[in-house]
Amino acid sequence: MARHGPRNAVCMLAFICIAASSKLCLSKVEFFDSPFNYTPDDEDKSIVYRLFTAPSCAIDSTCAPEFDFLQHAVVQITNPMTSNFCTGTLLKGPGDKIYVLSAYHCLAFMGKRFMYPWSTFSIIFDYKLPCNASYVEDVPRTFDRYLTGLAVVFQDVYSDVGVFELLQDIPPEWGVVLAGWEAANLGSNFTYTCISQPAGDVQKIAYGKVYNQIPSVILDAVNEEVDVYNVSCSTHACNFYATHVQHGSMTHGSSGAGMFADELGKIMGVLSTGRGSVCPGTVNKDDPRPSRVVFGSLGGAWEHGLHRIFNRSVEDEGGAEFEEYTRALPTITVGNIVPEVNPRKGSTSFSIALQQEPDKDTTISLTPTQTDLVSVTPQTLTFTRSNWRTPQFVSVTAVPGRAHPEATLQFDVALTWPVVSEAGGWSSRTKTISGVVWAERKGNSFFNPQEVRVPFRHVMDLERYNPQIPLITEHNGPFIPAKYFVYTAQKTEGVAITVCPHERGSKAQKMTLELLDATWSTENAILHNQTEVDSPRPGCSRMVAALRKGETYYFVAHPRTQVTIPGQSKSLNGKASMTIASMPLAEAVTESLNPTRLRIPAVPSHAVLPITIAPVLAWLDLEEDHTLNITTCSNKTDVGAEITVMDDQLEVIRTTGLARDNACVSIPSVVVEGGRRYFISITPVQYQFSLGKKTHQVDIHILDA
Repeated sequence: MARHGPRNAVCMLAFICIAASSKLCLSKVEFFDSPFNYTPDDEDKSIVYRLFTAPSCAIDSTCAPEFDFLQHAVVQITNPMTSNFCTGTLLKGPGDKIYVLSAYHCLAFMGKRFMYPWSTFSIIFDYKLPCNASYVEDVPRTFDRYLTGLAVVFQDVYSDVGVFELLQDIPPEWGVVLAGWEAANLGSNFTYTCISQPAGDVQKIAYGKVYNQIPSVILDAVNEEVDVYNVSCSTHACNFYATHVQHGSMTHGSSGAGMFADELGKIMGVLSTGRGSVCPGTVNKDDPRPSRVVFGSLGGAWEHGLHRIFNRSVEDEGGAEFEEYTRALPTITVGNIVPEVNPRKGSTSFSIALQQEPDKDTTISLTPTQTDLVSVTPQTLTFTRSNWRTPQFVSVTAVPGRAHPEATLQFDVALTWPVVSEAGGWSSRTKTISGVVWAERKGNSFFNPQEVRVPFRHVMDLERYNPQIPLITEHNGPFIPAKYFVYTAQKTEGVAITVCPHERGSKAQKMTLELLDATWSTENAILHNQTEVDSPRPGCSRMVAALRKGETYYFVAHPRTQVTIPGQSKSLNGKASMTIASMPLAEAVTESLNPTRLRIPAVPSHAVLPITIAPVLAWLDLEEDHTLNITTCSNKTDVGAEITVMDDQLEVIRTTGLARDNACVSIPSVVVEGGRRYFISITPVQYQFSLGKKTHQVDIHILDA
């Protein structure tokens, strides 16, 4: 990985220091000379635009104070880079380990399923608002409990149960609860309670009843749920509970939420899938079937290997009681908690800060386990009452001349420091963090992409980009093998990119492609369109894109592994090929204008556009010359936006600059020629840190001057 540094860098640890006088104040830690300038505002924006998006029948969890204990065990799983959301439940693991129980399909759907830096996968604690709240006054102050760094330790396609390990300490001051659970099958005809974050919104509570147990649920060729009853629940694990929701709502974003069996008083399963209306007693016109929600059974998952992460045998009973989370103090925060060393780029680093002011000077010693693989500098860090909250950095370097530089290998570093218990007794605590030394080859990450020129042809061995270490393989994590390419357009041009399996038969793997901008995101409007094709062989994908001169783009080629609920295990192997060819810009633009983009065929014209965090790209196709006034000044516009006009060569001819808050913007006297195509990009301003229960929108008017 690239050298670390605080400037122009990725914020990998997303805590917000609320008050300088507070006892607990975890500072932001920044890493990597990367294209990201990932600020606290960006992180809050990824939270804000999901607020108040749950169905109208959803009930705030805080309207049920009798379930306060369960609210403190529920977290939102998110990746701010990809704006993905699922629900999780905190469980106690062996020793110091804390697990986050969720759904297997949440791992498969975690945004772009190739490798982002591990330290970006995060959870938000106490993501809730007062009962029936309709407004948030201050997002950073309201949602300030956020930890970064998860590893996947279990996933079961048969019961749709997945488990993360939280790699960070949780500050005991937060009052977190570890949920009680039981790996058993309760049969049917019992009631349950479920707290989740539907649509990525704050905690909501729902109540339902189990009416049946199902051995298996699969998706057929047209993505319809099919119940499978070819085995008996009396002789095999029943993997799912079929239920009806009686009050409240669950929808996307609720996936992975725990099913709390009311009579037993423990978590028995995780939310897997649903159909029909999201509100009880109503009919979904797009899916008129009777509503139901299906939960994956912990009893089924236990038989499929869940017992192993608790160091038990399948014959043992699986379960635990509810308990408050505690730790001897001080606890620590590790920034970039899964450090990735790319030997071609030099050293990388991680940071350490205390989470509480220490009673005395605290020295942390650092000892790498594989001394023939990495070295760390310095080997001790000392924190005092004056610097305890300031992150101190540790450099990690691959050992020169190490064995097997062609392999991607895992390393471990033991952190040891003195701690004091609630009773006042002192002892020593050791916490081990794990990282990766990448193989010395191009194309294994965003930090080490293979440079390309057009035209280009390349054959890649997918197995070489699927390192078999527990942290980052498809078998143990939410990622898939991928190869990373970087291209800087020397002119504004059209390109056609084709990725294909390079062989036929059992090793052939269907391929797909991601196109990202210089910030590794798709949030900036890039004109492109991708289709699945069977030429030159089955399993190919073809992407057409219009690229702007001087801009840098990333192409990420990876197997097509859209795992559904619950589907089949994937074997990712074989070789793939990628070709890039030039094509006329006009053809690329035309082929990229899919129906989801807004076409403006005449003036005057206006459109009210719902706005999220991504830009909207419209296009003008006028037959005659016009001089236009373009404005968002309307009482329907309630969020600011930057308006940029580009010609058919994608050259910027006019731009407004970014509006502040919900201020309107205007571009007067824009001259356009008949018969040419023009593009209008509408980029929303970051939302203010207060939000009401409404949809943001921009009303754009295009008039003759």
